[in-house]
Amino acid sequence: MQKAYLHRLPKTRELLWASERSGYNHLYRIDEISGQIKNPITQGDWNVREVVEVDEEKQQLLLKVVGISRENPYHAHFVRVNFDGSGFTRLTHSEGNHSIDFSPDRKWLIAIWSRPDQPPVAELRSAADGKLLAELERADD
Repeated sequence: MQKAYLHRLPKTRELLWASERSGYNHLYRIDEISGQIKNPITQGDWNVREVVEVDEEKQQLLLKVVGISRENPYHAHFVRVNFDGSGFTRLTHSEGNHSIDFSPDRKWLIAIWSRPDQPPVAELRSAADGKLLAELERADD
């Protein structure tokens, strides 16, 4: 779990900061000058496990999260969210532990998921909204 996270945004004089102040590991946007919280970026009864990518131009984050939708807390999913907390989008949906790879143009992603009772499944999904486009392969146990 990436509990100690701090990312400076020099252009806007803001910080992206991880804290467990709510009882869950979430991200906050902080005013660098006053130290005041501008807004929570993520919230809920689940945890941010890792900040995978910060897109300062689009003001978006790609996150690996666990415990979302009251699933097994060890199942990792991927989400995208705006710095202001809006636009929360799940990119993976299947009940299992996920890894993802983006296409070169970042319009599509391949999500591979599994769990102890389910061999790996590879899915093609839209990188914009996580919509399942096709199941590419399902391992035979």
